[in-house]
Amino acid sequence: MASRGQPTDCINNLRLIDSAKTQFAIEHRKHDGDLVTLEELTPYLRTANLVCPAGGVYQIRPIGVDPVCSLATNHVSWRRDGVLSYTDSGTSGNMHRLP
Repeated sequence: MASRGQPTDCINNLRLIDSAKTQFAIEHRKHDGDLVTLEELTPYLRTANLVCPAGGVYQIRPIGVDPVCSLATNHVSWRRDGVLSYTDSGTSGNMHRLP
């Protein structure tokens, strides 16, 4: 069972990835749609080992596209406009559940 802090931890990790992407894009003159790897973002992250607390895998995705956590059909997406998008399905297996 997922702990109450897991969604928050996952969202915070996605925010860190998104911030690192923004910094990287500015410093390297990247544009929306340009690909970026976790290795390129490592200098901009506090830790190189960002792990989803529920076992999901983070998808970095191109510049200008929000990173996501790939837990089944339920992904957490922190969008730049400050809105948290979160879907919860009672029938899927491993997922975050909002408290």
